[in-house]
Amino acid sequence: MPHYPRQQSAVFVFAPDAELNVHTRSAAIPAPWLRHLRTVWETRPGRHSAGSLPTRSLSALLPAFDPRITALSHHLESPHALRATAEPAAPFDLAVAAWAATDVAPHLPNTDWEALLGEHPVQWRNDDLDLAHLARACVHPNNTANPAEPVWSLLPSLLAEHITTTGLTLAGHDYTGWLGPTQPDNRRRVYLGPPIALTDRTGAHGLYTHYIEFHLETIPGDPQVRMHADLHMARFAARPMSYIPRRGDKAATLSALLHTDTGFLTSHERRLLVQAELTLQHTGDGPRLAWSPRISRLLALLSRPRYPAPDTLRTDPASLATSTEQSVAAWATHSTGMRYYLPERPEATPAARKSAEHPAAPGYQPRDHLEVFDALTPLFAPLGLIPTAATRKAPARTRALPPPSARIPAGPRPHYHLEHWTTSPRTRQALHLALTDKLQLTPEPSESADSPATYTGEDFTLTVHPYDPGTLTGGTPRSTHPDRAVRRAEDDQARAAHTQQIHDQVPRTAALRGTVIELEDQHYFGRNQLLDPKTSFKATLPALGRRVQCMRPVLPAPDKASKVKRHPGTDLRSSDIERAAASALDALRQIGYLPDLPQPPASQATSS
Repeated sequence: MPHYPRQQSAVFVFAPDAELNVHTRSAAIPAPWLRHLRTVWETRPGRHSAGSLPTRSLSALLPAFDPRITALSHHLESPHALRATAEPAAPFDLAVAAWAATDVAPHLPNTDWEALLGEHPVQWRNDDLDLAHLARACVHPNNTANPAEPVWSLLPSLLAEHITTTGLTLAGHDYTGWLGPTQPDNRRRVYLGPPIALTDRTGAHGLYTHYIEFHLETIPGDPQVRMHADLHMARFAARPMSYIPRRGDKAATLSALLHTDTGFLTSHERRLLVQAELTLQHTGDGPRLAWSPRISRLLALLSRPRYPAPDTLRTDPASLATSTEQSVAAWATHSTGMRYYLPERPEATPAARKSAEHPAAPGYQPRDHLEVFDALTPLFAPLGLIPTAATRKAPARTRALPPPSARIPAGPRPHYHLEHWTTSPRTRQALHLALTDKLQLTPEPSESADSPATYTGEDFTLTVHPYDPGTLTGGTPRSTHPDRAVRRAEDDQARAAHTQQIHDQVPRTAALRGTVIELEDQHYFGRNQLLDPKTSFKATLPALGRRVQCMRPVLPAPDKASKVKRHPGTDLRSSDIERAAASALDALRQIGYLPDLPQPPASQATSS
């Protein structure tokens, strides 16, 4: 095992006397453009939001239109709404015209946007800046760095472009950087070359490449803004996909990186990657991938080379891994849970699994990050960026905890209150067994199942209050109106009504209570077109004196012939008893219960 005498992340700050003068260009979006765009946007049926233009796709399109455009401000009226490292070579109004015709006003197909916008061209002007001075010129009242807006929008892209120009040497290999897409938070990635193929011994095949992500961070109380250079791995599909996971109750999505050696819109060669999204659609012929709106639709209309067929990324991603003058390369990004078909085996071989995960493991050793730090330090020194102070490695040996009697102050036995929202006898039984068997609490006799039950432990007393939630946990039907804006408004009204219902039905408690609510998971509500009430509970019940934990319903265990482990003497799964114990402990911790930590053996204890 190698020894590392230091721990050092690739984090840089400006030297006290540093200067970083950059010659950039900035421009304001012409006011007639904004007035006309907002007017036609208000007339578009089914728009996502009123008054706010869909600028996300325009922000993604601009670097593909010309890599020298680094940022589009969220404040479109700003005199520096557009920033670029140099004046774009292509007419900027062409990109805005395509965006307006596709995303802003597709319901007005006869509008000649090029002629309309060409009447008021964008006026680019020189904007010479000292980014080092702007990074330290202003701080918040608590002495936290407050860099000016150009630092956030320009510095990550400038450093990424600097790496693509100079190249990078890591572990004896020379890498030529490829610029990644600009993120909404102004982060910028540099991919260290094209993807590399990898096949493991099981036959799983995939592509991978390394990338460095540049981003700014501030720390409370520190007047220096910090530039982070984080090493990551990007993995891509090279075999047909057998499974694309779905996140939540939405359709399964896939992200892809697009590249062309000859440029998407011009013949100028550029090492630039554009990120696009795809959605998995289930049709009568089976699942198919389709390009999502925004940048995908714009590039499909504007790109000079042939745009890739979306479903090919699912069925034959290897065929799209290289670009030519006539076609665009596309790499499907791997995400956790995706699986790929293995090559078919001869019929004579024994049966084996048909799919596998990606063969590349996304992990790095500490020396990998140190190599990135050592490689970037001399490249950033001429720019006035120096490393932050190194951190010495912490000693492995720590002092033993003092005995519990010294850690827990003497005082009266604490008494906690736990509210259990359920009408299911099985769930009540599971919580009772969890408290008695798992938490080792002793129950006291109670009048009935609907009356509070008291449990006594070694260091605290617990009272469980049963509560019938009625219809509060059943969920509210989602709106089915065809207009998205109307659906969103009706859903907001339904959530507000549910919140008011909680206030009306649930009394405020005198003492703080932990609350365990028996509630279905989000997939249940998504399948049944219901609004998940968990959000309302989390937002409302704390003001009524309760801290919330949600627990999925306890179902009967299958027959005794199955291999499911049962709790002795019951028809409950042992896993359900453990879930109930975990929910009760989490609720108790939220109201102040701190369990004793196990004391180390005397032979291992170290005197303090």
